[in-house]
Amino acid sequence: MLFAAAAGCGGDFQLGEVSGVVSLDGEPLSGASLYFQPQRQGEGLMVGPPSIGVTDERGHYTLKTSEGSYGAVVGPHKVSISTFESRMVDPKNSDRVETVSKERVPARYRAPSELTFTVSPSGSSEADFDLTTR
Repeated sequence: MLFAAAAGCGGDFQLGEVSGVVSLDGEPLSGASLYFQPQRQGEGLMVGPPSIGVTDERGHYTLKTSEGSYGAVVGPHKVSISTFESRMVDPKNSDRVETVSKERVPARYRAPSELTFTVSPSGSSEADFDLTTR
């Protein structure tokens, strides 16, 4: 896997490319949003930007930082996964939204989540999450 440095948020951060598959009860989970939030290590003040990915129909995702670079900051992350989506009902009234899809991911995998993942400098193409409803 490739790695790079991302500038922004007041510092340079080493990134590892991250991709994988998300399943729910053994079936690919499509349309899920993944949010990787880097966690502070030791005395370091800067942890870096979060990374986000969305699963396709096969449950596959690839992460990008919130700044648009491929990958995630090297180190430990808290991971949350959700399928909740919404859309505006009335473009003239942004306070009115309608749920398009029901949340399919159990609460323990959403924010705050019990999921963690450590991104290595070489990245990972097997950052898979096998979720269960039980």
